[in-house]
Amino acid sequence: MNSGSGLKELDVVIIFKNQGSSEELRYCLRSIDKNFPHRNIIISGDLPDWCTNVIHLPLKSNQKPKSSWEDQAYKIKNACLDSRVSEDFTFWNDDFFCLQPTQELPNWYLDTLLEDVIRRSAIHKMNNKFIVGMRNTHKLLKDKGVDVPLSYELHLPMIMRKYRWIDVFDMMKGKLANNNSPVFHRSIYGNMFYDYNVQREDVKYIKMDDGYPKDTDYLSTLDTRFERSGVGQYIRDKFSDKSRYEL
Repeated sequence: MNSGSGLKELDVVIIFKNQGSSEELRYCLRSIDKNFPHRNIIISGDLPDWCTNVIHLPLKSNQKPKSSWEDQAYKIKNACLDSRVSEDFTFWNDDFFCLQPTQELPNWYLDTLLEDVIRRSAIHKMNNKFIVGMRNTHKLLKDKGVDVPLSYELHLPMIMRKYRWIDVFDMMKGKLANNNSPVFHRSIYGNMFYDYNVQREDVKYIKMDDGYPKDTDYLSTLDTRFERSGVGQYIRDKFSDKSRYEL
């Protein structure tokens, strides 16, 4: 785990794809600016026209992803190969919101991968792409000698090291082109490279009601919930002031 003073030396890498709205990214950046120690912000992928004071890494012209998973992987790889990015960095999605001042970032995991599959299977069909992906990831990790693979499929930032993530990218080669049968880089990275882990629940809130936690350290939600439900309004109210990362 890294202390707040250590986090100040690390860049934040956010992968982003412009799919009509960039408001979640705006409030993600506001939450980081207010609550999360960091050095620079790296936006890998698309860049909204309101965004400023960041390092932008667009997809390279020869990178033509065949799936959303491959698209994400290329964007993280580009950050890992860029000399301007700190050797260790914190990885974010644009729908992560840091709600409280942060001093450390543990290596969080949810449960074992098998328990996570069982839990999700009670809600979704077995051919659901996330369940298939978790089973694929479990097999890959077992083949790599991990006895009890853990699930790091949380909507929370992770600390990663550049050359280690490139190793993960190499492990995933040939397994990302199919949108319905992926493997998951977060769980591969955590199982292969984390020595100390802290179990916790996920912070994704997808209901339309107002039952979201008001005292949590992080929150995440769906695009539609962010736009039209109480959890989105709560986040917007909490970060009503502009950050240094927007015009």
